[in-house]
Amino acid sequence: MSGSSSSDSSSDRRGSSSAYLQQHGIHELFEYLCSQLVYHKPKDPRAFLAKEMRQIQEQRAAGGKGTGSSALSLYTTDDFSVLFRMLDPLNQGALSSKQVAKAVRDLGLDPEKAATAGTLDLKTEDKKYDVQAFTRICQAAQ
Repeated sequence: MSGSSSSDSSSDRRGSSSAYLQQHGIHELFEYLCSQLVYHKPKDPRAFLAKEMRQIQEQRAAGGKGTGSSALSLYTTDDFSVLFRMLDPLNQGALSSKQVAKAVRDLGLDPEKAATAGTLDLKTEDKKYDVQAFTRICQAAQ
């Protein structure tokens, strides 16, 4: 019986730890910091990470979200525009919901976040999105 109680408390600790990490966006923070580190490859990684953390704190103090906001994304608005043009080789000026959802997933973003934010309609496959809408969707999916 004591083994069962021990595993229950261990499971509770894991669950509360996971909830804590999720609530505070720790996974996203580390993912962001690691991606920036690998992308920039600074000579002094610790100083670089300290600078990134200061920028995040300044952004939060200024009313930003910190991690999870588009300012901390690896992608810029220009990146989304370039991707849109690549996905629209015939220059039709629009992509379908299906194309947009696939592109968002391929970027490692979450199309469900964009759907929840109201920028992407996942239920209507023939709906069309222009470059501005595509950019808003990608930003909402981060």
